[in-house]
Parts: sequence; C-alpha cells; structure tokens
Amino acid sequence: MSTRRTFLKMAAMASSSAILLPRLAWPFAQSPTRIRKFAVPLQGLGANGIPVASPDTTTFPGEDYYQIRVGEFTQMMHPDLPGPTKFWGYADVTNGQAPNHRYLGGLIVAQQNRPVRLKAINNLPSVHPLPVDTTIMGAELEQNRICVHLHGGLVPWTSDGGPFSWFSPTSNGVSFMNGTGVPGEAVYRYPNNQSARMVWYHDHAIGITRLNAYAGIATGYIIRDDF
Repeated sequence: MSTRRTFLKMAAMASSSAILLPRLAWPFAQSPTRIRKFAVPLQGLGANGIPVASPDTTTFPGEDYYQIRVGEFTQMMHPDLPGPTKFWGYADVTNGQAPNHRYLGGLIVAQQNRPVRLKAINNLPSVHPLPVDTTIMGAELEQNRICVHLHGGLVPWTSDGGPFSWFSPTSNGVSFMNGTGVPGEAVYRYPNNQSARMVWYHDHAIGITRLNAYAGIATGYIIRDDF
C-alpha cells in the first residue's frame, strides 16, 4: 500500500534525478564519439611503452643516480583521435641518452636499503597545456614550476618536495633547498629503507599540483627487496 511517506520519497527522487541527469550527461556529450574500445594494446614496459630509467651506479658509490628531465611532448593515445595529445612528463637522460618522452615515462626500480639520488631538470615551456585557475593560492606564479614528491616514500624532509620548494627554469620558491648551482635543477635523495612496495613520484608545486599530475608529471617508483 502506498503511503504519504512513500509518495514523498518517490517525488523527491524523481525531482533529484531530473536535476542530476543533465549534469551527468554533459561530460559525456563533450567526449569524442565513435572511439573504439580495446583498440590499443596495453603499453607494458620498454622504449615503446613505459620507459624504465637506467641508473648511473658509479658517480655516487653505493647509490643509484638518476637524471630525469621534465619536458613537453606529444603522444598518440588512440587511432580514432584526430591527432596526438600534448603532455608534460619525465624522461630519463641519466647516461647521456636523448630523452624518450612517453606517458608515465621515467619509471624507477629501486632496491631496498640502496639509496636513490635523483636530479630533476626543468625543461618546460612557459605556458601550461591546461587552463590555470590563478585564483588558487600559488597558481598566479610561473606556470612551469615543479618539484618532486615521492608519494609513499620514507624520506628526509629536505627531499620531500614540499609545495613551496618549487623551481622553474629560472627561479625557485621560498623553501627551495635542493639546488645544484644550475638554474632549473634540483636534487633529491631517497634512502629506500622501507619494505618492498610500489609507490610513485609526481609533481608537488603549490597551486598547480593537480594540473601537473594530470598533464603527465607522474610515474611509478618500485622498491624491491631480496625476495
């Protein structure tokens, strides 16, 4: 038997649906049509997939040393899209090789209790590929600011990549302590004295973190142990 309470509940649900459905439909209407599912194989690891960085094991004895360049690149993500997508992201240049910029590139495989020393080189252009909301604190500063945060890593605070320790190709934030003496560079040290796990490193600059991670400045960091 229908009661007054049941009727009011149903009316409220119908009213909410009428308001919500147009909002849900709007993002779908903005998406490209006729994009085939499962047309692109999984990337996997490697030069044509997700490149794995190769360490320099001699410059700092007992440590793995990486030089990672952060730059702009394009990559074709699906054959049904009209062209390649513009990204910002990492590329390994440790041993003098040309940067192979690929989405999620610069993946690092570390060993438990063997430190990693990472030099990040900011080679970004001045204009962000995504719209920047300058009303957010810090977002009114240079659009090509970055800093590196090892998400899930047990690291010294000086290498944690705090939001005010950002650096651009020409300047740096008030908490920047990781300089090399060369503008646009920063060095971080990760002890890796924690159990085996998959963590990740990504941008952490104040006011623009979400845009930089969305644009591609993020990748995996795998800590392995003897097992």
